Amino acid sequence: MILAGNVVLFRIYVDLLNTVKFTGIVAFGNLGILRSNQ
Repeated sequence: MILAGNVVLFRIYVDLLNTVKFTGIVAFGNLGILRSNQ
């Protein structure tokens, strides 16, 4: 039971990391586009 709970928590943690990473890449890309347009 404890092991299964840890696996679920780990998967949620990895999903959060991937979401943050993706958001950062998108935000960084948008900043670059905004700067090149100005």
